[in-house]
Amino acid sequence: MADSENSKKGQYGDSKSLEEKEKKRKSESLDKEGDRVVQVEKDLSKLKIKEDIVPFDMKCPICQDKSRHPLTLPCGHTFCYLCIKGVYARQKVCALCRQAIPQHCIVSPPGTGEREEEEGRKTCWYYEAKSGGWWEYEERVRQELEIHYQSLQINNEDNQDDGQFVIYVSGFPYVVDFAKMIQYRQDKPNRSRRIKREKGVAEEGEELVRGVAGIPIAPSIRQDDN
Repeated sequence: MADSENSKKGQYGDSKSLEEKEKKRKSESLDKEGDRVVQVEKDLSKLKIKEDIVPFDMKCPICQDKSRHPLTLPCGHTFCYLCIKGVYARQKVCALCRQAIPQHCIVSPPGTGEREEEEGRKTCWYYEAKSGGWWEYEERVRQELEIHYQSLQINNEDNQDDGQFVIYVSGFPYVVDFAKMIQYRQDKPNRSRRIKREKGVAEEGEELVRGVAGIPIAPSIRQDDN
C-alpha cells in the first residue's frame, strides 16, 4: 500500500515537473516573440514618413508636402511631377491657373530622376518599365511599401494578411501584391508589372535602372517607356 502511494506521489511529482517545464518553455517563447515584435516595431518607427515643416515656396499646392522631383510648368507654377501628372491624366490643365499643360512637359520631363538621399536607407523598391529595365519608386511610395512589407512579416505568422494593399500614385489606386511581387492599377488588373525589393542602393545604370517614378536620369529616355 505504501509503495502504491509512493508511486502515485512520484508520478504526480513527475507530472508537476513536466507542467512547470512546459510553462517555462512557453514563457520563454513568448518573451522571445515579444522581443522580436518590439524590434520590428522599432524598425518600423524609423521608416515612418517624417512630417517636416516645409517652406511655402517649396510646397506642392496639390499634396501640400515638399515638392518631390518638382516640375515647373510654362505658366510658372511648380508641382511634384507625380502630382501634376495625375492632374494631366484627367484635365490637362494647371491645377492653379487652369492654363493648358503642354504634352511634352509630362511625356518628356527633364532628366531630374535623381535619388533622394535618406540617412540609414537599406532597401530599394523598383517597378518594371514597359520596354525593359526598372523605375525606382518615388521616395514617399518607397517608404510606404517598406512599412507594409515589414508589417506583413508579423501578420503572416498569424495568417491575418493576404499580402495585398493599395497605394496611390498620381492620384490612381494601385494594388501591390507582395505574394506575387506585382502591382497593377485597380481598374486595370490585367495590366500588371513586376516589382522587386533589393537591399542596398543600386548604382545608376545597374540592371537598367532608368530613373525615379518615370522621370529619367538621362533626358534622352522618354517617359512613355515607364
